[in-house]
Amino acid sequence: KLYPWQPQKELKIPYEAVLLAFNHLIERSGDMRDHCFCFFIDGLDEFEDPEEHHAMLAERLHTWTNLNADGLKICVSSREENAFLNEFSQQQRLPLHYLTQGDITKMTTNSLESHRRFRQSTLEEREALTHAIVAQAHGVFLWVKLVLDEIHDALNDILPNDSLQSLYDLLGTIPEDMAKFLNHVLQSIAKRNRVEAWTVLTLAMATQQLGNPMLTSIIFYSFAGEFSKNKRFGVESQLHGATVLEIRTRVD
Repeated sequence: KLYPWQPQKELKIPYEAVLLAFNHLIERSGDMRDHCFCFFIDGLDEFEDPEEHHAMLAERLHTWTNLNADGLKICVSSREENAFLNEFSQQQRLPLHYLTQGDITKMTTNSLESHRRFRQSTLEEREALTHAIVAQAHGVFLWVKLVLDEIHDALNDILPNDSLQSLYDLLGTIPEDMAKFLNHVLQSIAKRNRVEAWTVLTLAMATQQLGNPMLTSIIFYSFAGEFSKNKRFGVESQLHGATVLEIRTRVD
């Protein structure tokens, strides 16, 4: 019998099988001449596979559309990496960060201007810092939100007569790549809080594929305290037999 709090087996398809199926699809594009397809693929730059480089992925997509130009359209999104810039025509690009630049500028300005210490700086300094943040964001709102959180914390340590140079220094240490930035945020967690933080993140990742993730996360998190104190508490307390009863009690 399966319970919702039990992790399910992850389905893993070998790379060779995926590649074979994709190449077969490309080769049989002529068979689809009576049909039209349109695919939207988000975040090509986030694709990570040791067997498939970004340049190879872009070339496969390009080949696919060339073999079925009348019946297949693909719209992809990505950061401006050379692998994609070299493969996809400039005439067919739409730089979204240009379209969102106004909204990000407004978001950044409103957030910074809400801090009294920031308003005490000269207009020239304020506009320069805002421009630097917007330029480095490349249209990623989440990146801006995380940066603004760090900037706000740093503003609390700046004296009224000091310049904003320390904020520029802070901005220079923040990675533009989102994955690296998230790692930067995780590493900035105080050591005394890291065990609890890692536990919560692990629980979130372990339960996201389950049928009732909200309920399951709450159940798992209720054991976080025991786990933080003793990582072998499940074994030492012979939890397997008592787990079902304990979980049912906590659910009720």
